[in-house]
Amino acid sequence: VVAGPDNDVILLERLSWTPVSYLAGGHEGNVGVIAFSPNGVYAATAGTDNKVVVWLVDKSVQVRTEVMRCSFA
Repeated sequence: VVAGPDNDVILLERLSWTPVSYLAGGHEGNVGVIAFSPNGVYAATAGTDNKVVVWLVDKSVQVRTEVMRCSFA
């Protein structure tokens, strides 16, 4: 998994490091965190735009977006 252009995420094949999928269009800021469900079906990304986006990985589509308002002191 690497950060791509335009605030996207690029999923790489684990042995060859070739791109296999893009999670695109979910964020307006840099993506800093990604986590996968235990079965690998879903991924969640979080970015500097305060959005958490849940993705259906095999289709590269968003299934849910939440805007989080947090402050860290």
